[in-house]
Amino acid sequence: MVESQPTALTTWLHPPYNILTSIISTKTTLSLDLIKKILENRKIMVEKTFFLNGHEFYISEDRTISDILNYFNYQNCLFVIEYNNLICDQNEWSHIKINSKDKIEIITIVGGG
Repeated sequence: MVESQPTALTTWLHPPYNILTSIISTKTTLSLDLIKKILENRKIMVEKTFFLNGHEFYISEDRTISDILNYFNYQNCLFVIEYNNLICDQNEWSHIKINSKDKIEIITIVGGG
C-alpha cells in the first residue's frame, strides 16, 4: 500500500509506517540497545494526533492554531474557533500549541434570512 506523501505541515490523514515498525518487521533479531541507537540517530519525533472539524490529523512538530489555519488557507474573517469545546479568542490563536487529542472546530458565520 502506498502512503500519501506528507505536506509541508507534515500532516497525514493516515500516518506513515514509522521506523520502529520497519525495524521490527525485518526478520533479523535486533537487540534493544541497537534499536535505541537507530532511533536516536534518526531523531524520531513523536506524532501528535488532533482533530480538525471531525477529521483526524497527525503532526510531528509543535504547531499553533494560527499555523493550522494558515496551512489550510483559512482567511481571518467570519469564523469562530472552538478549541476543546471552548470558544477561543482570536488573540490567543498564535499562542495555543496543539496537543495530542485536541479537538478544533471551525465554525463559519453565514448571513441570510
